[in-house]
Amino acid sequence: RDGVAVVNHDVDLKRLQKIDLKVNEIAADELWQKAQVSRLVDILRDPLVPEWVNIEIKSSSARDDGLEAAVAKAIKEARAEARVIVSSFNPFSLRRISNLLPEVPRALLVTEEKDPKNKIYLRKMWFAFLARPHMLNLDQAMVSKERMAEFNSRCIPIATWTVNDAERAQQLKSIGVKSLISDVLD
Repeated sequence: RDGVAVVNHDVDLKRLQKIDLKVNEIAADELWQKAQVSRLVDILRDPLVPEWVNIEIKSSSARDDGLEAAVAKAIKEARAEARVIVSSFNPFSLRRISNLLPEVPRALLVTEEKDPKNKIYLRKMWFAFLARPHMLNLDQAMVSKERMAEFNSRCIPIATWTVNDAERAQQLKSIGVKSLISDVLD
């Protein structure tokens, strides 16, 4: 509510914290007090946070609601421009980030999953050019040897998500996937 970027997976606090509130309805300090939701700037300043951080912006709007400006402000305050990548399913969100932080790499998240929120223009990447992405973060179900040959021939770096199987990880790396996003740290 106060324009401060926070780190929370969902748009509300229901699933993880069992609190019936949306994240944008409450100020950052209150979010910390009620649900231990951290400010992005604090996470980026934490010495225990890895050297390279993928910040996913969860936004479904083509309109500017200030989220990208809040994220850019936190990245600048933490002096983290050289160690973050900003990713999103929303090409409009990435476009706004590219205008605010042109030096920060961007990744367009893509899935072919047929979900009401995943419109055909997102599945087909029709607006990818707006995002000015440095790489694509693809649902691992989209990655094949043939597709990777095409991406590699066009020098498009690919990351895949969510890869939690070591054998699948090795297979993806062997066909040219540059990065893996996983829930498994080892």
